[in-house]
Amino acid sequence: MPLSLSELLRCDRLTLVLKRLTDLEEVLKEEMAKPMQATSDRQRTQSLLLAASQIGDRIRRPSVEQETAGEADRATFRLAIAVQAHLRRHNLAIASTDGARVAPSTQPERVFFAGRPDVRRRLERICRERGLDLVAAFEGPEFDATARDLLRSSAVAILDVGGRGPCDLADGSYQLGRAISFGVPTAILARRRQRLRLPIAGPLIRLTDVAHDRERLNLAIDGALCPPARSLDGSEMERTIAALDRIVENAGPLVAAAMRSVRRASANAEPDRFRDAVEDLIGILPAARRPAILFPSLPPSYPAPGERRLLHAAPGGQLAAQATGPVESASVSRGVRYVRSAWRPLPGAVNTIWDNIGSATFLVAELAGLDPLVALAVGMADGLGKPTLKVLNKSTPGSEMPARALPRALPPGDVQLWSDGAALHGHVSRYLDAAPGP
Repeated sequence: MPLSLSELLRCDRLTLVLKRLTDLEEVLKEEMAKPMQATSDRQRTQSLLLAASQIGDRIRRPSVEQETAGEADRATFRLAIAVQAHLRRHNLAIASTDGARVAPSTQPERVFFAGRPDVRRRLERICRERGLDLVAAFEGPEFDATARDLLRSSAVAILDVGGRGPCDLADGSYQLGRAISFGVPTAILARRRQRLRLPIAGPLIRLTDVAHDRERLNLAIDGALCPPARSLDGSEMERTIAALDRIVENAGPLVAAAMRSVRRASANAEPDRFRDAVEDLIGILPAARRPAILFPSLPPSYPAPGERRLLHAAPGGQLAAQATGPVESASVSRGVRYVRSAWRPLPGAVNTIWDNIGSATFLVAELAGLDPLVALAVGMADGLGKPTLKVLNKSTPGSEMPARALPRALPPGDVQLWSDGAALHGHVSRYLDAAPGP
């Protein structure tokens, strides 16, 4: 039976390490029990189970020195990262090279943080004691590019949305979207009794006061990795094959032979060979057709064959009514299907937004008010390399934010201002004319 947060807070470090090991072992045993696994899959699962058993044996000895406890803590942390990656093996997704770029290698001791400076200072001390490296991106001309690379190379992301301003929640939401695209496990920090207009992916830890925050921050790091999400059945590979088919169409006999290898690996449920085959295929594609590879936290989703779909992400209310007509008109005039977001911060909304972003060819995001669901969607689209038009209704009450605040909460790319339907229609028309299609 899972322990409650109050029970976890009373546990000592060794007890928590053992709890994490138990969670990992349970998930790995579930993997072993699944039918139709490739031999390489079973061998990898068995090796991870053996590693968990060896760490547990060291901890359960009658006398465990503090140094050994620290070593076991770090070994369990690294094991949890390996298990997370193993469970995401079916989630191979292809993304735009411009958006995803070359993936930096994951640093197993790196913890990414975004949020309040005082929380960062407390978390830095905890990470130092545990042999972890806390990284955070600061404001400046290279803020977004730096944050992207730091996040993608991190083992865990701790996202603090407890700030008082809309930029704090929007920034955390945006980084959460990118973390999901990159497959980085996350934990969310919030204030006590704070109402969140954000669906949570990963554990939610509410900070109370400095005396108890130490244990809670430790739990945030542990909770992001343990227990890990359960893996899926491998059918997600078929979605990526369908997307690859559209990329390699009429590409020649060499590419066709490589594509057959991809299909064989999928048919045999061999995710490791599937990844190798996809990498081989991408390596021989012309540079203009070459996508990037991601292993997101959720199964990949792609646009329907032959469909050009524009997703309009905007807050509800009067702003939606004012913006829907111009964006839909510009879309229809260019043969693009218009879809309006209708998201609410409910359980399961992260999956819905993820599927909406994956199945869209274009994204128009209204930044007025820095709605956290819109920011989450923009973060997902950025991670997947989706072309995004960011617009800001400057005449909406409450939308007049300092210009310098926008880059901290959302990418510092061009934000198009509008105050009437004609201006918005023009922005969307130019965006659709310039953006690449499927």
